Amino acid sequence: MGRTSADDLEKTGMRNDAIVAYQSALQRWPREVDLLFALANACYQAKQFAAAEKYYRRLLSIEPNHPLALNNLADLLCHRGRQNEAMAMIKKAVSDNSKIQSIINATQKEILKGYTPQKKKEK
Repeated sequence: MGRTSADDLEKTGMRNDAIVAYQSALQRWPREVDLLFALANACYQAKQFAAAEKYYRRLLSIEPNHPLALNNLADLLCHRGRQNEAMAMIKKAVSDNSKIQSIINATQKEILKGYTPQKKKEK
């Protein structure tokens, strides 16, 4: 089953089947960046956080400056309570594409909120 079939499965809400299809395709094309990105995103959406992190990192070992993979990994790390790692990751994410850069900027702001202590409510 190829990438297109996996994409179709994901679009119809069959995320777990899509993940299996992406993994199968990855056996044939282990260094395909778009495939790794789709698989990592599908795992993230399915709350398979360890798998998502593994696939984002694998993608980044092939293409270290992939801005959306850096962004999404930073977002994942932030939501897993790993703000220091998230901030280090998002600082590497840069894009000439203004839409992608605005996504990166929004993620960075979200990570920074994690650094801001919550004010205690006065009684």
